[in-house]
Parts: sequence; C-alpha cells; structure tokens
Amino acid sequence: MSRPFADIKFCSTSISSEMRSDIAAKIKAMGGVHSSNLMSDVTVLIVGDRNTEKYRFSVRSRSDVKFVRPEVISTIHSKWIKNEDKRDPNALNIDNYIMPTFDGFKICLSRINTDDQFDATDKFELVKFIQENGGEVSDSLTQSSTLVITNEKSGKRYISAKKWGIPSIHPLWVIHSVKRKAALEPNYYNIDKVEDPNKIGESSCLVWDDLRKRKRKRIITEEEEQIKKKPEIWKSIMDEAKKQASLPKKHDDAWDEPTIPNDIEKENINVDEVKQTNKRHNMTFMETNIDSKLFAGKTFKIEFFNQTKTNTLIKTIKSHSGIIIANDTDLLLDPPSYIIVPSDFPTTDLPSFFFELATTEVLTEFFIERCLHYRQIRLDTWGKPFYQPLINAPNLDVCITGFQGIELLHITKMLQLTPFKLHDYLTDERDLLIINYDILRSKTGEHLTKKYPSLFDESFKKTVSQASKVSTKRKLDFSRKNHIPILTIVFLFDSFYNGFVFNINGRDCCIHCPKLADLKPRLKELTLSDSERQTSIQDKNSPSSFPHSSPNSSSSSSSLPKLPSPVRNKRNDKWGRLVGRAPVSQLGKIELGPSLDKSPDVEDESFQSTQIGYGENLGDKLKSLLSGRDESIQDKSVTSEKRKRSTRQGYKEMMNILDNE
Repeated sequence: MSRPFADIKFCSTSISSEMRSDIAAKIKAMGGVHSSNLMSDVTVLIVGDRNTEKYRFSVRSRSDVKFVRPEVISTIHSKWIKNEDKRDPNALNIDNYIMPTFDGFKICLSRINTDDQFDATDKFELVKFIQENGGEVSDSLTQSSTLVITNEKSGKRYISAKKWGIPSIHPLWVIHSVKRKAALEPNYYNIDKVEDPNKIGESSCLVWDDLRKRKRKRIITEEEEQIKKKPEIWKSIMDEAKKQASLPKKHDDAWDEPTIPNDIEKENINVDEVKQTNKRHNMTFMETNIDSKLFAGKTFKIEFFNQTKTNTLIKTIKSHSGIIIANDTDLLLDPPSYIIVPSDFPTTDLPSFFFELATTEVLTEFFIERCLHYRQIRLDTWGKPFYQPLINAPNLDVCITGFQGIELLHITKMLQLTPFKLHDYLTDERDLLIINYDILRSKTGEHLTKKYPSLFDESFKKTVSQASKVSTKRKLDFSRKNHIPILTIVFLFDSFYNGFVFNINGRDCCIHCPKLADLKPRLKELTLSDSERQTSIQDKNSPSSFPHSSPNSSSSSSSLPKLPSPVRNKRNDKWGRLVGRAPVSQLGKIELGPSLDKSPDVEDESFQSTQIGYGENLGDKLKSLLSGRDESIQDKSVTSEKRKRSTRQGYKEMMNILDNE
C-alpha cells in the first residue's frame, strides 16, 4: 500500500489536543510526520483558526507552506484505507484539498469608491472572487459578519461595524489574498489602522517574488509535460539539439556560467563536469539570478554544517548578493565579514581564533534568517552563538506568549535544544511562562532589558494586535493566580551561556516569581543563588561529565576537568549569617558548649575572614553585631523590601499598560 504523505512534514494550529493526537497518528500511518512546532521543513499547516501566530507568520513569510483544514486528514485517511487511489490517482493528493482562500469568511460589501489602490468598477469582480474561493458575501451587515469591505469611512454599515468591533477592510485585501491563494492578515488593510492610504497592504506578504518564481516554474513544467505528450514536437526539439551539439564551436570557458540542474531526472548533465566548472569559480553553488543587494559587499565563511544545509545557506546568501569565500582561504590573512556556524553547535567547541579576527562577526543561521525577515542587516544577540548543553536540566513544562514572526521561530528552536517541553496551551500544570517583554515595556522595567538590549525592540508594541495584548494579559493573570513564574527570554539565553538552568527569580529575567512555599518542588532549587546553584551542580556531576580544557591551556591543567568558577560570597552574606531578624538578641537563651572556648584557632580565623575591626576593639565589635545594635551595617531586609516594592510596582504598571491599550 502506497503512503501518500511520505516525506511530508505537517504542523497544526488552533486545534484541540485530542484532535491533534488523532491527526498525528493518521499522518504517521500514511508516512508523514507531524510536528508541534512550525519548523523550516514543515510544508503543510493544518488550520483550525486563522487567528494564530503560526498562520499569520506562514501566510506572510512562507511561500512553501500549504494550508488545509483538520478534517482533510481524516478524509484522505478514509480514502487511503479503502484504496480509492486505485480508481482515482489524485484521491490522496494533498494538493487537491487546499483550504479555499476565504473559507469561513462572512463578508459584507459596503461603500466602495475609486481611489489610488482600487477602481470601483471592479466591485462586482470582488463578489465573484469571494464566492469562487469559498467565502460568503452579502451587502447586509450582521453581528456574525467577519469583516466589512469598504474604502470609505462613512455610512450606517461602517458606523455599525465599528460599534460591533467588526474591522473595515480595504477591497485590495480581496485581490491580494486571491493572488496569495490564502487569506492575508486583514490588519494590514484596515482603513482605521493604516493612516496612509498609499501604505494599504504594505508588508502583508513578504514572499511575492518567491510566489512568482514558483508560478513560472509550474507553468514551464506544465508546458514541458504537454510537449512531451506530443511525440512529433518533442522529437523535433531533440533532433535540433543534437545537430547544434555536433557543430564545432570556438570555446572560451572564461565567460561560462556553471549550470546546476533543477531536476536531475529531466536533464542529462555530467555531474563531474559541473563540479569542475564550480571549482574554477571557487564556489560550490551559483545562483545566477540576483534578487536583492542585502548582503552586497559582505563575505561569508560557512562552518560545521552538513552538506545539505551548507548548500541551502550558500544559495540563500548568493541570491542576496553575498560572497562565499573559498574553503582553502586563510582566514587570518583574508578574514570574512561573517563566519556562520550552526545554532546548535556548542560555543565551547568553536575555534578560539574565530573570535580573535578583528573585522569578523561569528554568527549562526539565525542571523541569516533575521536579515531576510527584516530585510536589513541585524547584528543582535539573537544571531550570535549561544548554545551549551544544559547540565542537570529538569524536564520543565513551558509556555510562551507575545512572540511572533521570526522571534517565535527562533525561541521555538532554542527550546528544542533543552529538555523543556513546549506546550501550546497554558494550564495550571505548566512550570514556566516565557513572555515577550516588548509587549509590556513598562517604565520601571529597564533592568529587564539592560543585560542584552538587542534582544528587545521598542517598536514591536506598535505592531501587536489588540487581541494579542488581551491574550497576553489573560496569561499573565492566570500565571500569577496559579503560582507560575513569569520570565523574559533573558532566562533562556543566560541558561545556555552558563550551561545550566538559570535561577528563575533573577532580577535580569524575572517578571513575577511566586513565594517559595507556593512553588512546585522541582522549581524550588531554581531559586537558589548562582553560587549555590553552581556548587550544587558540581556536587551532582562527576568530573568526567564536564568538557575538558581547551588545547591552549597549560599542560598542568590540561588533564583537569573544566569546572565553573565559584563565586565569592559578598560581605553582606556574612552579615546575614551573623545578624538575626529578631529585635532582641537570642544569644542569652543559648548555652555555649565548651568546645567553642577550646578552639582559639577557629575563632581567630573567623575574625579574619569577616574583616571586622579596622582599628576598633574586636570583642566590642562582635558583641555589637551579635546584639543587633551596630548602626553602621545596613539592614538587608530594608534593601530587599525596597526591591520587592519596585518589582511589584513594575508588574502593576505592566498590567495597567495592557488595560489601557
């Protein structure tokens, strides 16, 4: 029995966990793979609802993704079991079940006038487009209407739509969605949100060029198939080709461009000859059509990727005017602009001289993806190497919120490098909520962005829909009520940088952390200080489990395990141990044992380590400390309380921001 989904990778969005499990099982039975995350090799997205980040990102930035409804998988599975493909070869082809562009839309057509973007005489074409592509269209507005098509901010229907919260969308949305073969995000066409009429629909789709290429390729392929079906035409073409090949030619390969076959089965090309031609040009791949100047003047060296991924990167970089330097280039004499390494390659295994090249940036493929997404060079923390295996990392259940676009893709990939399990739905069983702090941006939260400023984007908030803000606020409220710590992305980066799961109540990443008594048992250890955490990790691991020192280290230490450096306790830690919180000294109630009096060496050593004295009588100073009367030492509880008040104030301000949006 054939497997119709062989080599196809699926992802789903906005469907119940029960349905997702059923769909995943059927996909697997038919040879496919279902992924809970939208990865770069996913080509089919199963859509329960379009109002999700996965759908919005795919329709805007992924020309290779097809959209289907959940019931399609069950339909194909049923036909597959009944062997209906024997009677109809196309019965199991996923391409025949693509979700109609306007499926599920109830569209009201209101006042449409001629403007710079649309000719009113085409109004009736809109009705045709909507109906032919699965939508319902009417000139009557009801509260069940999905949206109103209009380019005029007047009339009863416009006013009623605004009152009912139904968006008023420019008619250009219909035209563009039909061209995209999928419903684009309406907010880019919302006449109430886009103030400049000339910017209607701008950035709604970033893959128009890719779609045109795919269309041309499909047309050419169809024409070839039609020609091959007519033997006389195909024979005449091949005969002419043989005649041309037999004619003597004056050959000058200096002007030749290497040709890489798109389909090995269609063209009889000498692979060795192609490789030799590529070698003459010091490259392994040539993209003859330059689409953009994004990487113009920039040189790249790609390291530690497998051959398939290397070829993909080379193709992408060259299609944007980048230059790939030869493999035998001496990097010290001719350093490239960028060295690209895998995001999952341990930073401790990278050659140290990479980072000694003054004019070279060491980056991951995240950098390439971010540059393509934003259409500009983005040298930020996201694109730099970060990965180290996490030692003794607990299996935490994690949810994320507020992320979209390329950041959503990258945080998903980062979480896959951890033992954490990423969940689509936030429940009281989750351990952590990682939030995109850019959706909040309170004035009292500067400390959350101070450590890695380039991880954050102040302009992000302007692009977030009201629905996303409401969803984020609900998750914040839910997490706080159910004692779930709320963290920023800094938590993840710090964990990778240090090689162990960072403390969840750190000031640099923690938005909200419940009281210790309310935390789940496996989270309590993650609230220890960094030095205590490092000591704990060292105690739990044998030396052989740690990476060894680099070859550059001295011979005396080369055989020793590479352990994290212990952090020296600050002096305040000593005060905390000596000074109790009780208003009156409790020492009078304790009977000191004789052993303390017989240990003068220990006594002297403790005096020296605390460094108390500075010219004062040591005994008087110690008595003053133990009785809690020393006014020269600041009470840690006061500082701690101030910090707690600041954190609470910051959290309240974040919630107020969301309330007022």
